[in-house]
Amino acid sequence: MHNYDCLIFDLYNTVISDEGMAEREKYRLDSIYTILEKSLYPVKFPALAEKYANMIAYWAEYQASTGWCMTPFYQVQYLLNSLNVHDLIVFKKTYDVYIDAILQICPEPIHHAQKALQELKDRGKKIGLISNTGKTPGVILRMMLKEINLFDYFDDMVFSDEAGYLKPDERIFHLAADRLGVKRDETIFIGDLKVSDYDGAMGAGLGAHLFNRTKEDLYNIIIGYSGGY
Repeated sequence: MHNYDCLIFDLYNTVISDEGMAEREKYRLDSIYTILEKSLYPVKFPALAEKYANMIAYWAEYQASTGWCMTPFYQVQYLLNSLNVHDLIVFKKTYDVYIDAILQICPEPIHHAQKALQELKDRGKKIGLISNTGKTPGVILRMMLKEINLFDYFDDMVFSDEAGYLKPDERIFHLAADRLGVKRDETIFIGDLKVSDYDGAMGAGLGAHLFNRTKEDLYNIIIGYSGGY
């Protein structure tokens, strides 16, 4: 395999394993309902759940049609507007529980993620990360990575809510390579999704590896792309 100067990773299901997603969604809904109830808004839980699902559908359609990231701020704004809630204090409380949920129910590193990243550091490789952010902005994802002791391995991180555009847009891959100061043909992107990760990186002129965490070990993968054993 090619001995790359730089390895850039996807986040979810590549560096972290997010088995707590369903529990985190329940936490978000329960917390938002409690805020609305305490603020005396007459919203029933089934109505909130329906509006929440509608927000997610709108968000997915918006991003698919425009290629632009709908940030958590606008997700929460859309949800509360649909509930006819326009109180700034309620917005702030709702936004806080919405984005902080990942710190309350934290993902775990993928098996051998820390070992793989440490090996790359020891070999003097540049290490980057690109993530489409979803419901959690980049500033909170950085905190989460600190919490699980992975943050310090990365030389730079690019998040879609900060860049504006999403994988597989080639611009987000180019931005990451430029910020790391590396050549695209000496950089490989490792991620678990065919279109967003593999096709996106290849289209941007980077190397690419489609990672399957149930069949592959991340440590063995990075060894193959950083000079071998």
